[in-house]
Amino acid sequence: MNLATSLLAAGKPAEALPLLEESLRELGAAERDGLPGSVVHNELGCACQSLSRLADAAAHFNRAAEILEARYPGETRRLAMVLQNQATLWHARGDYHRSESLYRRVLKMAGDGDPVTLKTLESLAMLYLDEGRHERAERCLRRVLERQENSPGVVPRRRAATLHNLAAVYQARRSFAAAESTYRRALDIWDSLDPAAPERGNTLGGLGTIAYWKRDFDKAGRLLEAALAIEEAAYGAGHLKVAARLQSLAEVYAAQDRWEEARSCCERAITAWETAAGPHHPRLVAVLHTYVRVLRASGSEDQAREVEAREQALRKAIARANPASHVVDVDELAAGK
Repeated sequence: MNLATSLLAAGKPAEALPLLEESLRELGAAERDGLPGSVVHNELGCACQSLSRLADAAAHFNRAAEILEARYPGETRRLAMVLQNQATLWHARGDYHRSESLYRRVLKMAGDGDPVTLKTLESLAMLYLDEGRHERAERCLRRVLERQENSPGVVPRRRAATLHNLAAVYQARRSFAAAESTYRRALDIWDSLDPAAPERGNTLGGLGTIAYWKRDFDKAGRLLEAALAIEEAAYGAGHLKVAARLQSLAEVYAAQDRWEEARSCCERAITAWETAAGPHHPRLVAVLHTYVRVLRASGSEDQAREVEAREQALRKAIARANPASHVVDVDELAAGK
């Protein structure tokens, strides 16, 4: 169990998962329905979510929360950790309203200086980013960075992740100079820790997107291809992070008139999104939008019209779900994170 926890913390969910499954099998009936079972279910949920097995993750998080709420009402902090993970899962599945409600519940439960609070604030910032609420996202992340600076025990990889997320907010606000310098601060940390870390790939992808917006398409392609190679090796071809990277790379190839490569990236991205998160995820709008343009440039007008109709239907469904916050900015989503 300790090894599995360490592997999860090191960003190695595929290695942690079988160890956690074995730990759950080894628990007796009483332990499985008690505190030890809730701990293992929570970590199994984290491993499954990291591997884009979202349905499995939901089942494990739900079970962990059921055990704690039914049998351990005093374990407020443990329950807050599970609810935080559930909120992150709902975010990944595209249910932003339910996700925000859970994040806010966790913030009321956890203390101001609790690491769970910082993690929740950061996760809430990324939800706001996906919703286009950039000022709120930046405020959350600046608060997290301030707390990290005043806490000498914060591990470098955690600070690197926060810097990356803040850079993504700057990028979404088109503050490219601030975004690039902040991405590079994060990259410096990852270069010193682990050049093969998937988080480093994510930061390379951010820099690639900056290069795209500067119309340096050759540089953008090199950075995004490097990011994709790292992330595919870490997560596998069907992961949501890989899907997002493929969509960004499709934009670059389209800008270079490399239509066949762009088409392949779009199709792989759509398959990954549908497999991991279902056919109605909000971020599918961006890749469908790109795919329509690629199909038209490739001379496939009939197929382009079919995909365009699907894109418009998805936009309307998202707006109906929560018109106040579910505003999809295609250019923003196409930029990736």
